[in-house]
Amino acid sequence: MIRSLLRTFSRFLAAVVLFGLILCAVEVWFRWNRLDSVVNKAPRNSEPLVSQVVKPSSTTFLEVTPLLKTEMPVSLTEQALLRTNEFGTRGEKIAIPKPPGVFRVLCLGGSGIFGMGVREEETLTGHLQLLFAETGLKHVEFVNAGCPGSGPLTNYLRLRQRFIALQPDLVVLCLRPEEVELDRDVRGGLTLDEHGNPAFASHPNLQAKESHELAALCEEFATADWVIGKAGPLFGLSNTNASVPVSSDEPISLKPLVSMWSFTQSINADLMISIVPNAWDLEPQTGRAPSRNALAFDRDLHAYFADRGIDSLTLIHNSIQLFEQTGDRTLFFYEKNGHLTPTGNSLYARSLAKSIVDHVPEILQPEIPPTLPAPSLKSSPLNTETQGHSLPLTREKAVPQQIVR
Repeated sequence: MIRSLLRTFSRFLAAVVLFGLILCAVEVWFRWNRLDSVVNKAPRNSEPLVSQVVKPSSTTFLEVTPLLKTEMPVSLTEQALLRTNEFGTRGEKIAIPKPPGVFRVLCLGGSGIFGMGVREEETLTGHLQLLFAETGLKHVEFVNAGCPGSGPLTNYLRLRQRFIALQPDLVVLCLRPEEVELDRDVRGGLTLDEHGNPAFASHPNLQAKESHELAALCEEFATADWVIGKAGPLFGLSNTNASVPVSSDEPISLKPLVSMWSFTQSINADLMISIVPNAWDLEPQTGRAPSRNALAFDRDLHAYFADRGIDSLTLIHNSIQLFEQTGDRTLFFYEKNGHLTPTGNSLYARSLAKSIVDHVPEILQPEIPPTLPAPSLKSSPLNTETQGHSLPLTREKAVPQQIVR
């Protein structure tokens, strides 16, 4: 009788233990799957195409996917080819080393410069290339190195890490005032060189991956947290994340712009900063967070460089006053985001082209090798006529008569 009761009890106890083990196994399985999703999650973006074009980088925070070839909608009924080369710049392959006599202009910037939803030839660089070719300055080559979601710091790192091999003669940073605020995210993973200049920055999704995995493991499993807390120091492990996030209250800094200026000087290139016009600078939208408008940003930039003894007369280009004189804003800006339309890019390109000639006048008298045609410098299209609009350029400094009618 007693033996039978003990046998029944042992079977019941074994069933309870087995049931508990099954529950534990199921719990561990669910926790492991959640851990795996946390560690290996991809950066989220509301626009699938942007997620395809831009990816996290361990050195430049963000980078454009190289060798990309995909279809991109440019209207409700039309699509166009979106392609990048091995450097992640938009367009065809770039000759390396740079051919003799070529004056290469590298255009850095955000999504507006890259041209999401805009055909390659209708981007800012596409219009600039056409303008200079029609003028007879076929030795000038424009490279579209825009990167959606990038600010000054990311673009400085991209120039330093990726594009020095392109041997640019002129670097044009096309910048919207609010894009300066994007640097807050980058500084959380930034590493400086021995001179205190930005060297590289790792995206949070890539930064200290092993440390991130360890922290996620400790968060999911209390046992792992206890074991690593007790025995981890013996093996050089820690259950704390080494990355310290940057406070959102940290003041905005224009220092990356000076770092870019110094770097371009070191590689014998010139730098220009162009303030990208945006419809919201002309007509602030209800509910939109306030930010420095283009004119205030222009004053800030001139004062910032002047305080450091850097001549900013032609260094900074701003066409906002030109766009303030336009009539139908929908002709020049998209309503959904305020970015430039192809027509807006055309007007912006004409204004920027004039400033490029102001800033680098030697571009008009190049040393052309026999393999390239000499510039004819005929009557130039570098004015501001755009589909019936004839608007004056804003810079007071004169441009050689061969370039501007």
